[in-house]
This record gives sequence, structure tokens and C-alpha cells, in this order.
Amino acid sequence: MTDNLSKEIKLKALIVKRLIETIDEKAAIVKSEIQLAIETRDNETKSNVGDKYETTREMMQLEIEKNMLQLNKYDLQKNELLKINIQKTHKKVELGSLVFTPENTYFISIGLGKIEIENERESCGEKLGDLRIFSSQLKNIEIDSEIIPNIIDEIPILSVAGLFADGKFNIRNAKELRFKESDRIEALCSNFKKLGVVTEEFDDGFSLSGNAINVNVLLESFKDHRIAMAFAVLGMLIGKEISINDFESVAVSNPKFLDQINSIKLA
Repeated sequence: MTDNLSKEIKLKALIVKRLIETIDEKAAIVKSEIQLAIETRDNETKSNVGDKYETTREMMQLEIEKNMLQLNKYDLQKNELLKINIQKTHKKVELGSLVFTPENTYFISIGLGKIEIENERESCGEKLGDLRIFSSQLKNIEIDSEIIPNIIDEIPILSVAGLFADGKFNIRNAKELRFKESDRIEALCSNFKKLGVVTEEFDDGFSLSGNAINVNVLLESFKDHRIAMAFAVLGMLIGKEISINDFESVAVSNPKFLDQINSIKLA
């Protein structure tokens, strides 16, 4: 194992460990709030009769149910992190080539812009190809619900592309986004609103229209690598000053992301 590869694995392990610790800390706070709400609910005596008694119990029960949902969300996020294979690294392929997976093949096929696959081949049991990407006027389209599971992790960057496309960007049937490394629906909507984008949040998705008009904005990565990378790309595209908290989370999937994005020259 090369020194660089060893460092990459160690960094990835450290970041995953810290993310799990953060989730555990938040979960502990929620558990204490649940316990307090249970005690408050159960300690209500019959001396508090009438509307006050019933209202307090109902309020505490709602608080318990809300926090239980939040606790379940933290469990799902932690489980996603625990599934990460720290030892897994991407094979190096020819410059400009792409390892085709069901996810990125669907992403290419949804037709947001003009992308062609050339020189398709196979290496080490994996399908490879070169992408020819044409400058074109993007157009937002309706994405079939059957495709959503196959592009679920690409939705953050897809939403950025949607800002530069004709029409309203709209994603539905994507509730799974709420149970990733962050609640990605909430994370995306929160950051887009800070940028001045007209944003509507749904239980299973969101819609975007208008432009990112605000400058000198501090955005949140929510310690989610895909959120951090998506808004870094957006900042580069709109040429506005954007800061992103906990940006180091990108190293979970792409430790060289900053070097790569800084090497891109916009025409």
C-alpha cells in the first residue's frame, strides 16, 4: 500500500469516526429530551384537571413522538456511515474515462444536457467509457419516479445544474434523501434559500426557481460530503463569495476534490 493511499484511508477513517461521534452526541441530547418529556407527561397529577391536564399530556406526547422520529433519523444516518468501506479506493483509469455504474449511467441518461459516451470498453471487469460533454442550453425535465432510486446520491449536484436550466427544477418521490449523511432535502433547501433561490420544500423532495442572488453567504455542509461538493461547484459557477462550514467532510469520498475543482478553467 502506497503512502498516499494509506494517508487517504486514515483520513477517511478519521472523518467517518468524527461524523459518527457527532451523531452519537446529538442522539444523546435527543434521548435526554425524550426522557424529560416522558417524566413530565407521567408526573402530571390528577390535581391538574380539565383542559390544562390534557393539554400538557398531549404536548409532551407530541414532543416525544417528534424526538423519536429525530432519533430514528440519526440511527439511519449512523448506519449509512457504518456501511462505508474505509479500505475501498477507486481504481485509477485513463484520464477522461468513467467507470460506468447503474447510478451514473442513469444520471447521464435522464437528458438534462447533451452528453455522449464514446470508446466504450472493459477493463478489470468494469465497463469504461469516455464522455463527450457539449455546451448546450439545459432544460429541466420531469424525472420518472422509477429512476429516482438510481440517481439518489446525484440529486444534490443535479439540483445545482437545474438552476442553470430552463424551467423549474422539481424533485419528488425522493424521501430517501432525508436519511443520508444528512437530511439532504432540508440541507439543500436551507442553503438555496440563503442564496436567494426561490425554494419550496416537500416531504419527499423540493423545487427550485430563480437565481442565486445573494453574496458573501455562509452555507452549511451539515458534515455531508455531497452537500459540501455541490455548493462548492455552485460557488465556482456563479462567481460569488461562498463559504461552507465543515468543508473537510468532502474527504469521505474525494480527498482531492479541491485540487480537481481548482484545476477547472471556465470559458
